[in-house]
Amino acid sequence: MQLEALSKLFTERSVFPGQFWCREGEPAHTLAIILVGHLAVQNDDSILRPGDIVGDRELCGQHIWSSSVRGVEPSLLAEIDFQVLSQFIEGMGLKKARRLSKIIADNVLERVKEEKARLEEQVHMKCLLSPIPLGWLPTHEGGC
Repeated sequence: MQLEALSKLFTERSVFPGQFWCREGEPAHTLAIILVGHLAVQNDDSILRPGDIVGDRELCGQHIWSSSVRGVEPSLLAEIDFQVLSQFIEGMGLKKARRLSKIIADNVLERVKEEKARLEEQVHMKCLLSPIPLGWLPTHEGGC
């Protein structure tokens, strides 16, 4: 019953190819779920697909967009304002609110882990592709 009530608080929004849904550094006030299409995250060249959530980190943080996101193809998103979501959660009761908060926190943690792995892979690839100077000997003290 509460899931149905929550779903009614979302609004649909279309995003077209090249159109920005949000821009890095601007105030964030919306959480969205990609329903159809693909969007690109500018900072890390990742692609968001149907089912992905945008704005969860900003909801839990400073409410400033950490990345710009733009449409890759015609896309449809379900959006909800942070304040509307917060009011809904407050009305759920403590036990259900904790459960929803854990789901959001788990989602954020998973995205942070993915970002960390992506950055580690970039560093690894940079090390593999960089020229090796003469006289260089590998060490196990970090670095390439």
